Amino acid sequence: MTSIDELRAENKWLRDRVEALEALHALSVQREEQSWYHHSVVVSLVKQQQQTSNLETFLPVLTKTTSEMLDVDRVGVWVYTEPTPGIRCSNLYERLTSTYTQGMEVYAADYPAYFHALETDQVIAAHDAFSDPATQEFAEYLHEYNIGAMLNVPIWRNGRTVGVLCLENSGGERYWTLDEQAVARLLADILTLAMETGDRHRMEAERLAFQQQVIEAQQAILRELSTPLIPFSDHILIMPLIGTIDSGRAQQVIETLLEGVATHHATHVILDITGVRVVDTQVAGALISAAQSVRLLGAHIILTGIAPMIAQTLVHLGVDLSSITTLGSLSNGINYAIRAQKHQSTYVRKFQL
Repeated sequence: MTSIDELRAENKWLRDRVEALEALHALSVQREEQSWYHHSVVVSLVKQQQQTSNLETFLPVLTKTTSEMLDVDRVGVWVYTEPTPGIRCSNLYERLTSTYTQGMEVYAADYPAYFHALETDQVIAAHDAFSDPATQEFAEYLHEYNIGAMLNVPIWRNGRTVGVLCLENSGGERYWTLDEQAVARLLADILTLAMETGDRHRMEAERLAFQQQVIEAQQAILRELSTPLIPFSDHILIMPLIGTIDSGRAQQVIETLLEGVATHHATHVILDITGVRVVDTQVAGALISAAQSVRLLGAHIILTGIAPMIAQTLVHLGVDLSSITTLGSLSNGINYAIRAQKHQSTYVRKFQL
């Protein structure tokens, strides 16, 4: 009988051992599958972070994904505030309502133990948030949102804490496994990368915006230099043109002339093209357009500095400059404008008498 009882006991021990080993194997398989799932989700988040330069756009993706991956009801990203020490919620996802909130603030002076733990601990794994020394200060907050357990991971940048990833489990206590804590640390590292990427893109955007402002300012200066308008007297303006005149510069000439005539109440505008080496149909058309536009404002254009080759070109092109007074040099143009203005003034005085 003794041998039979011993055999039965040994068989029972073997069955129990086999069942224990099978359970352990099943747990190992489950853990491995869960680990691969966490790995694939984290890799996906890293790829999304690399493709997203805007931190505000990436945060909702991370908080919701974390909630689904770790089966947590509330996931939030909080950043440190200045000058008053504390943290502000940048994004909080609530799974039960599928909503996002932000803007809440928590001050270090009200929760000293929690903020001390953020500065000294890698992870705050509060399995029972009401009794954990780091989180029990939040008793009112925990009751309000029915939170039983919290997993908080500091976000580090350049050797200091800049924020915290907060996982909040609704209901009772929850044991945060080492795997879950490790995943949470990885997520905090991803947030660090996202913040650094966001800062780099923001600095680059600011640099490009400043560069564009500089370019626009330089272009404005060049436009002014390329179409200078010089007041010679109360009602006489001079615009010396140098270099090549394209369609953009031609339009600038017309705009500058019209604005100058209106501002100075000019009666004569001397357009000197001594420095213009080539005159084609486009340039000739611009001169005629300028003359017609200025004449509508009551002023007259005097064209000076026409070189012999340019004169031949204008004749060859069949350009009609009959509406424009043409003179050989700038000095002749100035003398003509002065005489014409004096004549006009004398005529006006006689008419008034």
